[in-house]
Amino acid sequence: MLAKQSIRQGAFSQSDCGLLDDICRALTEGGDPYFHLADFRSDADARQRAADLFRDRTGWARKALLNVARMGRFSNDRSIRG
Repeated sequence: MLAKQSIRQGAFSQSDCGLLDDICRALTEGGDPYFHLADFRSDADARQRAADLFRDRTGWARKALLNVARMGRFSNDRSIRG
């Protein structure tokens, strides 16, 4: 399991391999009701895609503008007007 290995090898704790042992143990032995480990690979991939896009300033700005333009009316817009 990639997530478990990454945690145990210190990938998220500046190479301090024991720092996150309690969290790792809780997720692997105590159950993972929120599926943190099951979604780990897709989450890591999505974060990498976002980081890659962020380095492309023009692409990032275009996506940000389209996201805002397509989201419709905020609920607080109605409250302010009302």
